[in-house]
Amino acid sequence: MSSVDLDAYLERIAFAGPLRADADTLDALHVAQVGAIPFEALDVAADPPRPVRIDPAGIAAKLVAGRRGGYCFEQNGLLRAVLTALGLPCRPVMARVSWKTGVPGGRTHMLLLVEAGGRSWLADAGFGRHGLISPLPLEPGVETVRHGESWRLLPVTARDLELQVRLGGVWAPLYRFDPDEPALDADIAIANHYMSSHPDSRFMHSRVVARATPGCRRSLHDGELKIARDGVTSVRAVTDGEEYRRILAEEFQLVLPEEMRLKPWPAEPA
Repeated sequence: MSSVDLDAYLERIAFAGPLRADADTLDALHVAQVGAIPFEALDVAADPPRPVRIDPAGIAAKLVAGRRGGYCFEQNGLLRAVLTALGLPCRPVMARVSWKTGVPGGRTHMLLLVEAGGRSWLADAGFGRHGLISPLPLEPGVETVRHGESWRLLPVTARDLELQVRLGGVWAPLYRFDPDEPALDADIAIANHYMSSHPDSRFMHSRVVARATPGCRRSLHDGELKIARDGVTSVRAVTDGEEYRRILAEEFQLVLPEEMRLKPWPAEPA
């Protein structure tokens, strides 16, 4: 991505702070984007499914002008364009997701490695429910506490690092990646095609939405809404489409196009 409308982006994420090519600006933009632009893959769960564009114009039209959310290729594609425009060296890397199973899968997730303030950072605005709120220093074996959450990058092979988050006193793996192997545009395009259209993609069979702000995480997985605020988690069922759209607007700041229809989740009547 070679250019981006910075004014439109800053309005979209409600950011009014200083813009400098430094670590503080990287952190502030990352927090603002994660809080303002929800993680979602609802185009894949639409009926009929909608294509997920990851070219600069497509990302800007959907996430900025259209005020929609997106998943990793869209979210981190947008952040990459912004950081590049600010003069922060930034490169995409593909990761193998190991969340829930602990077993790494194919390279289907994209993250960013950024140089700022004389250090390397892991930035990722597009992982979902347990994704980063702030970037992490790329320092293997060091525990980092941000916004009351504990994170670490653990070497798991001679080349790979695994991002882990402490949940309930246990380190949970999210994904692993080789920081020395930058992703090519072709790698990103192939992974996006798989995640947005392959029958085995998890987004083909479930609706996934998430938004995180310091002290509060919200997730909507099919008909289950979870809100974790200041250490207390509430869970409730969402029973119909009208309520679903209302929750999208109220909790996720997301209003879908009126004509967009979603596939029913398994417990929802068709």
